Amino acid sequence: MKRYVTDTMGLIRHLAKSEKLGKNASEIFEEADTGDCVVFIPAMVLMEILYLSEKNRISTTLPDVTQLTQNSTNYQIYPITTEVILKAKEITDIPELHDRIIAATAVLLGLGLISRDSVIGKSAFLTTIW
Repeated sequence: MKRYVTDTMGLIRHLAKSEKLGKNASEIFEEADTGDCVVFIPAMVLMEILYLSEKNRISTTLPDVTQLTQNSTNYQIYPITTEVILKAKEITDIPELHDRIIAATAVLLGLGLISRDSVIGKSAFLTTIW
């Protein structure tokens, strides 16, 4: 079964059914919704969604994400482990800490990252999908 990692905006746009979600990213989320692939959600994504929703910058909430993961084994939360942190230390071309942790999750798992972020997209350490 195919597996991917998502960043914060990818997941937010999927849950909001936004037309701004890229075609490839949209297809991956549709596959996860129908049980045909797995999307890992880094724990840092949950923290960013919590922060953004508390600041009323997004309509997606933390319970939206936890409900998604409780209702489907195709969406799985991936913890911030020592291995993720050590991998983040190796990613030298993404300066923002939160993005590095999300990217490190994808690198550690050897998976593509669903992301439109231009800085992450330029990283030599991983492949992004949008």
